[in-house]
Amino acid sequence: HVAQAIAQQQRDSLVRTLASADEVLEKMWQLATFDANEISQYRRGCCRYCWGFGYHYQWRDVVEFTEQKEKVAGKEGAKEPDDAGGYGYNHNREPNPDCPRCNGDGVGRPHFADTTKLSPIARLAYSGTKLVKGGIEISTISREKMFEAIMRRLGLAESELAQRLLDLEIRKRTAEAERLEQEVELKRKGKGKDDEPTVVIKLVNSPDGD
Repeated sequence: HVAQAIAQQQRDSLVRTLASADEVLEKMWQLATFDANEISQYRRGCCRYCWGFGYHYQWRDVVEFTEQKEKVAGKEGAKEPDDAGGYGYNHNREPNPDCPRCNGDGVGRPHFADTTKLSPIARLAYSGTKLVKGGIEISTISREKMFEAIMRRLGLAESELAQRLLDLEIRKRTAEAERLEQEVELKRKGKGKDDEPTVVIKLVNSPDGD
């Protein structure tokens, strides 16, 4: 009876270990494949001319228009703004495909989620936000590193297919990072004192991170 009890305990322990290992692997897979748009997005909305009357510059409201008039009042050579395009500008509205200014492309803007309202898996992937010189730095887990860890755990690290999948993911993330860097650089060059701070995405434990 003692031997049977010991054997049963060993079996129960093994079952718990395997279940725990499966849970860990499942969580790793969720982190490696979670939708990064839950944390940060690159959106395109209408430009100021898309929906203005006659494709003229559209103001948000009378207050914005009045403030701009006051800024240029009395300044030599300054062009006084007009409200021919009307009011009601909303940068979240879809671009006008017939807009002669942006040709229907609109204006690209980064968008960042309220991190207190992230889904459980996105909250795990999110590593924090801090103020840095010239903007905000958002840190997230490196999906490439997570893929590597999963492949090692499954014994696939040396397989050709696994390496191809990893390479594809790395190229995808590199392209995303390069695009964001270009947008950040453009924003810095044209940024005024009243603009929002620049936001930089940083991958934690990433081979491409600083």
